[in-house]
Amino acid sequence: MRYLLCLMLLTVLVGCDERSGSSGAGATPETPRQDHDRVGHFKGEASEDWAAAIANLREYNQKLRAVLEQDEISNRDLADIHRWSYTLENAVGRLQTDLEMIADHLEEVHLASEQGDAERIREHGRKYLEGLTPLLGDEIRSSDD
Repeated sequence: MRYLLCLMLLTVLVGCDERSGSSGAGATPETPRQDHDRVGHFKGEASEDWAAAIANLREYNQKLRAVLEQDEISNRDLADIHRWSYTLENAVGRLQTDLEMIADHLEEVHLASEQGDAERIREHGRKYLEGLTPLLGDEIRSSDD
């Protein structure tokens, strides 16, 4: 159940990139590793929270989509995509971490409901809903928030 929730939420999030994204600085080069022959490595932009991850996905997915719609992909495009992929990986990693935490709270709600533990349901239910707020916004907040 946990992984299904993660997959469903990630699918919704990746679909959100249709809107225009925010601007941001480019990726920062990192020292290439000497132990394999891949092209240079980059840190990519950080996704310090859910909002930053979504903004990065929107911006860099839009760039990737524009290149993919071209008839030909140039060497420059390949280099750009390589650099962008680090930021995209950071963003997806952040969402994955957050979704796993949300799924853990939902699982606790599920188990507590089987055991009739109302206090555990309240504790983890609130954390579950708080975790989803960046995705679903005000629609999940209670009237006393």
